[in-house]
Amino acid sequence: QDGPRFLLNGERYFFHGTSNDLLYRSPDWYLDRVLSEARNIGLSAIRTVSIGVGPDAPDCDFDRCHQDRYSFMPEPGEFDEETFRRMDYVIYKAKQYGIRLVLPLVDNYAQSGMAQFVEWSDGASLHDDFYTHPACRRLSQDLVEAFLTRTYSYTGVEYRNDPTILMSELAHEPMAHAITEDGDGANPAPETLQSWIEELSAFVK
Repeated sequence: QDGPRFLLNGERYFFHGTSNDLLYRSPDWYLDRVLSEARNIGLSAIRTVSIGVGPDAPDCDFDRCHQDRYSFMPEPGEFDEETFRRMDYVIYKAKQYGIRLVLPLVDNYAQSGMAQFVEWSDGASLHDDFYTHPACRRLSQDLVEAFLTRTYSYTGVEYRNDPTILMSELAHEPMAHAITEDGDGANPAPETLQSWIEELSAFVK
């Protein structure tokens, strides 16, 4: 990174990409097909969209997958090795195809995203408590740390040091709306969101 610019081998780096939330929860044939077609049409990056936690994490959208449900943190502070190993494989295959990945670290909308951290945290009840409640912040930071320092099983490199991961996003479409339970429909609360962005950005760095 050089200010607002990305560099690769000293040269200005641009990328063209798309989003796909099925990569780590799909059969091998689907992963290979998506990566192959992305490369064939000149894409260089794919965003995974969602990283699920809790018992309602995303399931398999195909007839046969490696497992029924993919939850990186099934319970507070507990991490599912099989789900992480599946993400390891996605990174491994993406590297083979010359595709870089963009990985959001939590989802604004799904029950397996911010809402799950709120449910796990005593005293939290509203969507926006995710950004302000100490227990929510601590639990979500536990996941961020586990994710970024995950030792990639195929190479022994930590996620944060693998150039196949182009970047991590703090969240998928984060929004703060002050009073609603589902995070939608009320007046925006930018100061709440900005405070969370500054804290989590510092934590990540």
